Amino acid sequence: MKRRATFFASLLACSFAAHAEIADLRFTDTQNQPKIVPPSVRWINPTTGFDVDVISGLDRYVQLSLLNSSGAILWSLKSSKVTVDDRMTSSSGNDYYGKRLSVPAFGEDSYTLREVITDLQNKEVSRRDYGLSIDRTPPKGGAISYSRNGWQFGSEAIFTSLPPGMQYISVQAIVFTGLTDSASGLDRAEYFLVDSGGTERKRAAEINLIENSVTVQINTASDPALAPVSQAEYRMGVYLYDKAGNRGVLSRQSTIDRVNPPSIIQVLNTTNNTWETYAPGMTVYTNPISVRVLRNKSNFTAINGTSFGWADSNYQSSDSTYNIYSFNYIYPNAGDTYHEFQTKAGGVRRVHHNDLSFTPAPTMEQAPKILSKEIYRSDTGQWLTAIENFRTAQFTQIRVNAEPRTYEQRISANSNRAWYCLIPVGGTSCTMNVNYAYTVDKGLEFIHIISGKNGNAIYDNLAGAFTANWDTNPPVVNTAKINRSSKNVTMTVTDNDRVNGWQIGAWDTREFGVTLKNAAGNIIQQPAQSWTESDYKTKNAVISYAGLPDGRYTVQSVYAKDLVGNIGTLSLNEDLLIDSTAPSITYRYENADPDGKLVKGLENLRINITDPSGDATLESLVLSGGPNSELVTLAFTSQGNGSYTPEYPRIYPVETSEDGFYTIEASAVDASGNRSSKKLNFLYQPANMITLDRMRTLATAVALKTSDNQPLAYIRTSILRRQDGSVITGELSGTLTVRKDAKFPLTLAGVTVAPGQTRVIVFDMGQGEERIYPVTPGIPGVTGSSQFALEFPQL
Repeated sequence: MKRRATFFASLLACSFAAHAEIADLRFTDTQNQPKIVPPSVRWINPTTGFDVDVISGLDRYVQLSLLNSSGAILWSLKSSKVTVDDRMTSSSGNDYYGKRLSVPAFGEDSYTLREVITDLQNKEVSRRDYGLSIDRTPPKGGAISYSRNGWQFGSEAIFTSLPPGMQYISVQAIVFTGLTDSASGLDRAEYFLVDSGGTERKRAAEINLIENSVTVQINTASDPALAPVSQAEYRMGVYLYDKAGNRGVLSRQSTIDRVNPPSIIQVLNTTNNTWETYAPGMTVYTNPISVRVLRNKSNFTAINGTSFGWADSNYQSSDSTYNIYSFNYIYPNAGDTYHEFQTKAGGVRRVHHNDLSFTPAPTMEQAPKILSKEIYRSDTGQWLTAIENFRTAQFTQIRVNAEPRTYEQRISANSNRAWYCLIPVGGTSCTMNVNYAYTVDKGLEFIHIISGKNGNAIYDNLAGAFTANWDTNPPVVNTAKINRSSKNVTMTVTDNDRVNGWQIGAWDTREFGVTLKNAAGNIIQQPAQSWTESDYKTKNAVISYAGLPDGRYTVQSVYAKDLVGNIGTLSLNEDLLIDSTAPSITYRYENADPDGKLVKGLENLRINITDPSGDATLESLVLSGGPNSELVTLAFTSQGNGSYTPEYPRIYPVETSEDGFYTIEASAVDASGNRSSKKLNFLYQPANMITLDRMRTLATAVALKTSDNQPLAYIRTSILRRQDGSVITGELSGTLTVRKDAKFPLTLAGVTVAPGQTRVIVFDMGQGEERIYPVTPGIPGVTGSSQFALEFPQL
């Protein structure tokens, strides 16, 4: 057996602050779920206490304290020394040396978690405070209601998304209002449905933090993926989560009915006075045409005794089987005349005249037919075939073109029948004077035109319409915030003109931006590229300024513009430094670039961070490689002026490239969120290393002795002294590391260490005399070479 032994001592001493940090907080939350969060999460909800995982260097002590808002220490605990046995793995998957300490249970309040790191002489080398708040109280819900799309049926108690074969729904959304959280604040929500078998299905929902409400549009509320049974009762509600992770619930029992009950359309054949089932293009003989809709009585809730089916009373007669609704169809149909029927859940079945088609008999007289129409906008002097959305406007004339008829045609405005014009027999056009003025607030009006036979109301019918949609109210910018590390501005905007009904597309705000002024005094308008919706009238826009040139700016204001150009603004007037330059990272050892070279003692390695902004810091250090294939996160010490030194891990010396380089990857970040990383490949040995000659012994796991009673292979210590010169007596703790490529484990001082492993060993130095410790293979019968290293931090 051959072994190469290396002795080295950790003599690192530094008066600067070390960068230790909390890796994770671990606890069981109020939902009885294990949770791991970073210390950047301000709010936590442990059911009792919580564990804190701290990254530090080796041979350090970790002390945690919990302070109240007045700064008084409520609890404190100091760890044992951090050794090689304290190698841990963070939730992100990186190894590190550190300690896990348990904080006992405390009540709901805001605290400071203080982390103090000390060296072997109990001298403080690091101190860091973390803001921490405990919140175990779940959010509370208020009321469940709904927004109506129109009509009269449907509510939060019974609703539907659009059933196949129907055209409209009365309930536009389910609304959860009065949502509150007394501590950490509302964070997110989930809409859920639970069926009769107990199966729960849910989907993320947006919280409107301006109004503390959740609006679930009906297509989601009654989505077949959430409510697979078309006619059934469900437990419906929202889960409300606060920033600490507590969950509250607001729910009720509701009914969903997505069924369109069947109906039959019949047309009267006046040649034989019989009702025939409607067929597209069927021949008709009399104008107006008599049509009726038959609906089975068993599909009416008043008859079947359930909540499923028709709930309206829109019929004039009944027979033993059907409720019957009759109406006249004027041919040709030129406007959008319709008749509608409603289920209790709010499903609306419309029979539109536009959906019916007929073939008139040659002798049948036809009603007027408008071919084109125009409206005159007097405030702009334009004749328009269609009206675009506007702020204010006035319309004073309407002109129509129609097919010629053998009778005088009368064209009038539906809103005021005194506004009309006449088309003479055989004529094709006329112009009427009207007066539609829109100057304040907002609104939506259909300017309907009625056509008919002058002197006889038989053909009076809708012949077309113009849509007037006006808005004089600007949107409201509620909040705006500059996010320097993300290089963007976020804003929340409410357009109170929006209506969560069939008019939802009439008013909206879709343009957002920020106004900046650069150092030269130039004004820059930076638009948003995307936004999200908290609900139908509240939007959250993100405006990136990452593409602007570096320099100093003033963020003057944010703005939002609606569809007709009304603008809402919010002043900020904040100074902004735009910096897109990532920090620069350099490595130095003995005032030279150490890449690919031998570094003696990590305490002599410097990582330098520079950045034009002057606000860059080292964010993390990760060590990898070497003969033991290390992958460990390192703590580090600030030397001031952007210079850092790694805290010691336990790593095996590497003196030649054949043993594999070590790699340190440093990551840096500045206040503008620019990040950079750089790797250093290097060979390594401690600053004070002693290399022993090769020792040989037989492949046996017991200590063999020579004829003079000496171990065949051994380590002999002389009188050992501490750094202060005093003789070491009693127990001397150190570590034994066996290289990963070793052929067998080693046993020393009663401890067996496998290849690639590091373990603590103890030498008993007695009163300071010399000692001999046998070195043997950890298993018998294996030949080859095993390299190992001993380290004693006290020397």
